[in-house]
Amino acid sequence: MEDLSHDSVNRFLLRERYEPKDLFDEVKLHINLVGGTLSADDTVIDKPHSDPKLTELIGYYYSGRHHRIVKGIQLITLYYTDLSGISMPVNYRIYDQQDGQTKNDYLRDMITEILDWGCANFGFWILDFGLGIDEFYTKYWV
Repeated sequence: MEDLSHDSVNRFLLRERYEPKDLFDEVKLHINLVGGTLSADDTVIDKPHSDPKLTELIGYYYSGRHHRIVKGIQLITLYYTDLSGISMPVNYRIYDQQDGQTKNDYLRDMITEILDWGCANFGFWILDFGLGIDEFYTKYWV
């Protein structure tokens, strides 16, 4: 990794276009997709020196780490832990305030996608941010 430059990483990321399905396709080879646990988490990646008016996806979000509103990028991640205890991220979203969706909307889409991609019969999930749990329980308990 010593020979890896910032510019080479940027060129690679600009050349490739990764989607949540690419992540799922990579990790599904390493986990058993039946009977595990699904969990969701939201994380704020601090960007204190970025200007939200000039930089896409930068906004103000509550940070559990700082216990206050901070400037940053909000990442929503869906994790799957199989029955043997192996845990990996299976879907993600970067929150975009401009698209009019809530975190709940993103999570609904993410759960629907992994069900379509082959994740089935998960027993329960743990949500680490404020969501309408009754609605999720009714609609998504598999």
